[in-house]
Amino acid sequence: MGLDMFAHAVPVAMLSSDQEVDLEYQIPDGFRLAYWRKFNNLHGWMWRLYERKGGSDSEFNCNLLRLNSEDLDQLEVDIGHDDMPPQEGFFFGECEDFDSDMADEIREFITMAREAIAAGKAVLYYAWW
Repeated sequence: MGLDMFAHAVPVAMLSSDQEVDLEYQIPDGFRLAYWRKFNNLHGWMWRLYERKGGSDSEFNCNLLRLNSEDLDQLEVDIGHDDMPPQEGFFFGECEDFDSDMADEIREFITMAREAIAAGKAVLYYAWW
């Protein structure tokens, strides 16, 4: 058991609304864009974004968060400024300092997510712990 994190790219037409947090949506197989295990720095960033967008689950567990281009831009800025503090949690793994390998992994995700959005897809983040 632990922090499992996913990003999915689904056709926008499959969503029933423009809602950005707590979407009621079952992601079909075959739409995974990225997977991370116990990457608590990234999960903490997503959790703060979830709260800024109005998410109400205090645990941010099993909630869908839709990422838009502006979110990806901000994520890129934050990794460039090393503004990715670890997120503590019982199942989240060790709290490590953010390093260049982590930044590179997130940059790769940002590129894939931007391509998905340009292709008419919605990028959804989901974590389960």
